[in-house]
Amino acid sequence: MKKQCAALAAAVTMSFAAQAEEGSWSLFAGADYLMHEVSITETVTAPNAEPPGDNGRTERRDGDGNSVRLRVGMWLNEDFSVEVQGSVSSDELDGVGSAEIDSYYGVFISARAQPFDWLDMTFPVGFASIDAAVMDNGTTPENEPEVRTVSGSNDGLAFGVNFQVRLGELLSDPDSLIAGLGVGAGFMVYNNSDNVNVRGYNAGLHFGMDF
Repeated sequence: MKKQCAALAAAVTMSFAAQAEEGSWSLFAGADYLMHEVSITETVTAPNAEPPGDNGRTERRDGDGNSVRLRVGMWLNEDFSVEVQGSVSSDELDGVGSAEIDSYYGVFISARAQPFDWLDMTFPVGFASIDAAVMDNGTTPENEPEVRTVSGSNDGLAFGVNFQVRLGELLSDPDSLIAGLGVGAGFMVYNNSDNVNVRGYNAGLHFGMDF
């Protein structure tokens, strides 16, 4: 994960330097409200288990919650961008079925399609690191019911799709500063491993220059 992020960060740095030399800036930033779903699979070991005998049973905990995501990036050209994402706020656990994202960051390369002048479709693919927790009904190793908080973390592939409406393109002169203002919505899979699965819908604001 760290090697992939370092490689993408190097690409961003090189592109930034090249655009700075040319005097062309293609930066963008955004903030999104996330409605996330979290699934964490844990192994409950039977009491007095002796390996290599009974290794326990697996139980899946599911929950949902809300969080805030920030994005910042740069367009490499009209079709591709590089961006960094991170979480800055998340609902705390509040009863059975709730979930929170303790921390999240990711580095993405995003392809863009533009069916209309005022609409962008972007397809981010990259690597993300995420820590999440779920509060759910469970059982003890003795099969007694209990409310449990289960945490999980993982680094891996993340991907999604976003639809962005350029408000500035519809409401103002395309060459004005406000032309970079947009609103969007989409869906992301932040982690899809066997132990931790985090996905969610997002909606928010975007402001970019020369995108």
